[in-house]
Amino acid sequence: MPPDYPILIVGEMPQVRQFVNAVLSQAGFDAIQARDGTSAIAKVREEQGRISLLLTEVNMDGMSGVVLAKSITAEYPAVPVLFMSGVAVSTKQLSRAVTRSAFIQKPFHPAALIQAVKELLAFGR
Repeated sequence: MPPDYPILIVGEMPQVRQFVNAVLSQAGFDAIQARDGTSAIAKVREEQGRISLLLTEVNMDGMSGVVLAKSITAEYPAVPVLFMSGVAVSTKQLSRAVTRSAFIQKPFHPAALIQAVKELLAFGR
């Protein structure tokens, strides 16, 4: 069963955000998008913290995905985070940054994305 609140997709590349949005929509999830950390924080505040999951690129210009995740989870600790990246990343470092988090390596198959999202959402229930 899809969550009550949207998933926030954050990344600089519109084609990646649109792909992820399409995959999530086909699986019955609602999603909203932000191009960077600053706009993501604004969207979370617009939603009054009512997002089911933060799905963010690790490496972004300006605010990194890790800094973004720390900022959002400091204010809204119940929000789990799914990090994504096309480059090698220390998953230990990510999990130390945000407790309820996971990582998915790009490129990924749509089914792998849905599975990662479902696992993170189920973990919080």
